[in-house]
Amino acid sequence: MRTTAFKYLLIGLAGCWLPGAAAQGDEIRVMRSISMPEPHGDRLDLAWDGRHFWALSVVIPTLDPGPDEFGRVQEIEPADGSLVSWFPLGLYSHAALAWLGDRLYIANTNSTGETFQYGAPADTLADSIDIFDVGGSEVGRIFAPYGADTVTTGIATNGTYLWTSDAKHREIVQVDPDDGSVLATFPSPGPCPGSLTWDGQSLWNLDLEEDVIYQLGQSGSVLGRWSLPMADPAGLTFDGEYLWVLDDETENVYQIVVPEPNTAVLLGLCGALLPFTLHRRCRKSHIHALTNQQRCRATCTPDERRQQLCSC
Repeated sequence: MRTTAFKYLLIGLAGCWLPGAAAQGDEIRVMRSISMPEPHGDRLDLAWDGRHFWALSVVIPTLDPGPDEFGRVQEIEPADGSLVSWFPLGLYSHAALAWLGDRLYIANTNSTGETFQYGAPADTLADSIDIFDVGGSEVGRIFAPYGADTVTTGIATNGTYLWTSDAKHREIVQVDPDDGSVLATFPSPGPCPGSLTWDGQSLWNLDLEEDVIYQLGQSGSVLGRWSLPMADPAGLTFDGEYLWVLDDETENVYQIVVPEPNTAVLLGLCGALLPFTLHRRCRKSHIHALTNQQRCRATCTPDERRQQLCSC
């Protein structure tokens, strides 16, 4: 196994107290919000191309959804939330996206090839980063770090490199966008790293278990930590001036202002001392491994899923 108990011990001890690191600042302010266009579904991630948002969603209307019904990417007007364009992703398990150049890089948590099979063994599902043009044509694919031994839940770019969140190993991974090779890694600050974005100087990471965002240096240093006021934050992006948070519960996108961080205090990362298991929150709608369990969940209404009334 790639990660040892000793490694987790070191991560936990380092995370319990980080001298010189910034701590949680004052409350985040919400400036405004826009509603996402239909259809309704699980809202997973958000990206910005300089003019419009791109939102990744999963819609599960039936037990056996068609390729146009399951995954989709929507281009959204930021002024009013209107739909500009969209394209389907089909029966794959996409979980995160980022904009690089004139392409969308979309993390696929179980790329099995041209034909999807329910109940495929987890160790046969190789994570990939699928590359699409704005019309929805797949123009390339690189395999995610560690292949099947990863759960990619976030992706971001600084214009040169990609960063990915690996929820299975609690790591942030710097990736070469040309071939997927690993350039650097550092432990994630929270227990379930999700959506990532880059603001020109810092990396931002949304933790799906804690419902907080972390501001990070490129080497992984924690510059700040803030709780989010949304019910179910799922995606994060930066438009050149403001951070925006995609909320799965309300299906809204919120423009936020993050206050300056305070001085160093305990960051509360001692939970990393525990052996890793995917937290329930970490493995719900944000990690779409399309197994028989996922097929069972397709019979639940969105309200039932949000209230955790399904027992698949």
